[in-house]
Amino acid sequence: MSTPDKGFKSLVRELKKFDLPSDQFAIFGSGPAGVRGLLSRKISDLDLIVTKALWEKLSSQYPTKKGKWRDRKIDLAKDIEVWEDLLSFYKPGEAERMIKEADVIDGIRYVKLEAVVSLKKFLNRPKDRRDIKAIEGYLKKTR
Repeated sequence: MSTPDKGFKSLVRELKKFDLPSDQFAIFGSGPAGVRGLLSRKISDLDLIVTKALWEKLSSQYPTKKGKWRDRKIDLAKDIEVWEDLLSFYKPGEAERMIKEADVIDGIRYVKLEAVVSLKKFLNRPKDRRDIKAIEGYLKKTR
């Protein structure tokens, strides 16, 4: 495991300023690989999944927007996005389970790498294919 880049660390510091309840959210997307220093690219944003209760609280304080995949999201900060219930290809409530089972690193929950791989396989963008290779290589070494 490598060290996360300075940009990623800065995003996490920004997230911590919001003082969200640590058991009600998890970082998803590239963040779980980024915190482990697995990616050769810089991570430019944080994607969060949250419990239904935290979504209700945040959506009463911040405007909601339509996400890329017909989901709703909140821009908590310029580079911190909160997703209502992950992406539409997951079952309702799946985010709650992923939060509960997440890895805790430096007091922050990160969705399991296996779940990140499944999302990135679904999205199948060039950066996702590179990320999958790095994550799967790491998982093979740690088993």
